[in-house]
Amino acid sequence: MQEKAVRWLRRAAQLAIDRYEVDDSLVLLHRAVEMASSPESSAPIWLEIGNANALKYDGEAFWTAMQRSLEHSTDPATTAKTYSDLAFQASIRGGMWKKHPPPDTVAGWVEQALELTGEETPERTRALIAQASVDREVGEASAREASTLADRLGDPELRSWAWMSRAVAAFEADRFEDALTWAQRRFDLEAAISDPDHLVELRESAMPPAAALGRLREVHRLAREHDGLTKRLSPHHRMHSVAVLTEVEELAGNWKGIRALEERVEQAVEANRDTPCVRNARCLLLCALARAEAGDEEPARNLESAADELGMEGHDYALEAVRIRLALARGDLDELGQLMKTRARERFVFGPQEHAARLDALAALRDRERVQELAPRFLQRRTYLEPFALRSLGIVREDENLIRQSLERFEALKLDWHAEQTRALR
Repeated sequence: MQEKAVRWLRRAAQLAIDRYEVDDSLVLLHRAVEMASSPESSAPIWLEIGNANALKYDGEAFWTAMQRSLEHSTDPATTAKTYSDLAFQASIRGGMWKKHPPPDTVAGWVEQALELTGEETPERTRALIAQASVDREVGEASAREASTLADRLGDPELRSWAWMSRAVAAFEADRFEDALTWAQRRFDLEAAISDPDHLVELRESAMPPAAALGRLREVHRLAREHDGLTKRLSPHHRMHSVAVLTEVEELAGNWKGIRALEERVEQAVEANRDTPCVRNARCLLLCALARAEAGDEEPARNLESAADELGMEGHDYALEAVRIRLALARGDLDELGQLMKTRARERFVFGPQEHAARLDALAALRDRERVQELAPRFLQRRTYLEPFALRSLGIVREDENLIRQSLERFEALKLDWHAEQTRALR
């Protein structure tokens, strides 16, 4: 009877997860683990508890549950799946910790998963997807292997995640067309995917490559669809929706549009305060930036302080671009110099606006050497970053022709605020 009760509790928990009633699912799973007949039989339940907490972006509870699964597991398959899920969830939900696990820790999970999983298994595929995310040297190769394996296994969700890793690998190699092709290909599988979190993520992950190609209308459309899909999901998902809407305006330099979203941002942050999400802080900083651009310095400082109080340790890289823009808006070259002591990350986090901010900062500092090191990478025709690269080169070289070309590209992309800033240089 006890084993039957545990089985039914786990089944009910899965049905609750399918309805995205994660808290209800966790109540059922904790009852099941209490009724488990032995520590060994509790291991797969702890694994399910861990994955449920990952859906809540509760990184500490996720890690604790996965540790307990590993401690109690005597089944090689359960151990392999636990390491695989540890690595996979950490790679696709990197913002679920207030203090992010060290890269070596995540790499260790990947190594264990690859060592323990079978060759033709979903667990190995997830481990390869994670490896593509955490190890840039083998990223493209791991993404290709994951994609090939997922196609053979035929699972739609696994194929979609593998194609995401192909898109990310191409994006990080500055092959933006390839990245968008892989991101859009995932929509071919949409009808076979029931997980609402996954359907939201499809849109979110397609936005950076579309933005990099300057397709801001497409980014707007994806952001609106994202917003519609999260209305019945968690406060964390709704935080992401207002975040992507805000980031679209960031791309355009539409500070008025961000100010119009400020009240919604504050409400979303408050509702999501218990979830360690870097976008809580980033959205508040974007609202501070929009206020600073309007000359509203006191509310800007208040919003900046509210972001700082959230205490996201180890996530400075995700906030750097907005802090750079704040320093630019205030004309604070000393602060800008401090922020620019760090080298540019090779990886994009939220989109091309990160490198746009760095290019503008280096130009403001008249750092010719670093502009000429960074800008050529982004002189791809008809891309979002091309006019920023041209403008920064024009400023440090005092080349009016390059500044004129950058203005033409800004106007073609309908980046009106950035075009206005460029006209002021002539």
